[in-house]
Amino acid sequence: MAGAGRLIVAFQPHLVSRTRLFAEQMGLELAAADEVVVADVYVAREEPDSAVTGRLVADACPLPESAVEFAPTLEEVAEALARRARPGDLVVTLGAGDITTVGPKVISLLQGREADA
Repeated sequence: MAGAGRLIVAFQPHLVSRTRLFAEQMGLELAAADEVVVADVYVAREEPDSAVTGRLVADACPLPESAVEFAPTLEEVAEALARRARPGDLVVTLGAGDITTVGPKVISLLQGREADA
């Protein structure tokens, strides 16, 4: 999918109940990527549950430990993606919450990195 580059995915689980039920399967599916950054759960219409976080999904991903990161906040997700991304990589954000705000932040961070170089 990414040609000579890598596929780097940021995933924001949606709903506490769905994450509780499907965290393991979500993690397994994310292993199709080369690297994964998992945000915390987008709670939406449910009450938060401190036992159900994005870490459940990250921990279920069978990629090497160095290729999977739990970054609870979207700011941390953007920073993790910018740190991991290299020229030629395809960076994709997935989720039903406010993960869509991460893309522009990553671009800004990468542009700042280029300006500093």
